[in-house]
Amino acid sequence: MQKYDLVVKNGILVIPRVGVIKADVAASNGRIAAIAEDIPAPNSSRVIDAAGRHVFPGAIDSHFHIGIYRPMMDDAVTESGSAASGGVTTILSYFRTGKNYLNKMGPYKEIFPEVLEVSKGSFVTDYSYHLAIMTRTQLSEMEWLVGDAGVSQFKYYMFYKTLDLAGSSRGDSYLMVEEPLDLGFLYELMSEGVAKGRITLTQMVKLVAENPAKIMGLYPRKGTIRVGSDADLVLIDPDVKWTIKASEQHARAGYSCYEGMQVTGKPVLSLLRGQVLLKDGKLQQSPGFGRFIPAGFSI
Repeated sequence: MQKYDLVVKNGILVIPRVGVIKADVAASNGRIAAIAEDIPAPNSSRVIDAAGRHVFPGAIDSHFHIGIYRPMMDDAVTESGSAASGGVTTILSYFRTGKNYLNKMGPYKEIFPEVLEVSKGSFVTDYSYHLAIMTRTQLSEMEWLVGDAGVSQFKYYMFYKTLDLAGSSRGDSYLMVEEPLDLGFLYELMSEGVAKGRITLTQMVKLVAENPAKIMGLYPRKGTIRVGSDADLVLIDPDVKWTIKASEQHARAGYSCYEGMQVTGKPVLSLLRGQVLLKDGKLQQSPGFGRFIPAGFSI
């Protein structure tokens, strides 16, 4: 009899191209090990009853800005916690050299290892990076970044002076203004989209999990529910009605443009690599639980 670390029983799985199915999910060593109509509870060290819950793959936020206005370490702690409170299990944060972030210029072979070191003890969620190419030297490093550093997505600004994309001097004045993270859009998708019949459950999962995983080179490790994928699961109560409050989102910003909005559907529990990350709105893991996930190619 095969033994598992965890079994999520009686849930309604939402898997694009498969559909909405009632099944159990078993996890071992952080990965999904089995999906079946019935996995006996005695086969597992821990059982989570998902009766009446929709089970999504963990949501992926594909464009984050950790460290743009605060030290990266501090920002990663609060904003990954905020992301986790909304059902996000993986973040892809943007990084560039120059003003803000680490306030350093230079080759990524020198700077990106420092980014990873700062990140190591800070994120609650898993994380990856996409980078801006700011100089000719960094342009020449793309093969190394893709082949060895686990970065496969890049941003190139077209409105800096010539190829001196340092984000300093005259070019500095053209930086884009970044808005604080607000997870209300996830709740809006569920409440205004799914609950009102405007989109299907599988369409929502494609929008918040599968598509970003494919585009950012993390699929199928992330973004789906299948044997071999990371056991990143979010249990959604589809019927609960509640009011969005910034004070409950763990973010540093302290406000939400969705403040006071009444919505239907809420994440009540999430798993990251088979470990409970969020339960009843409260984080169950500490900064440093998140891991760097090297990105592959888009599919």
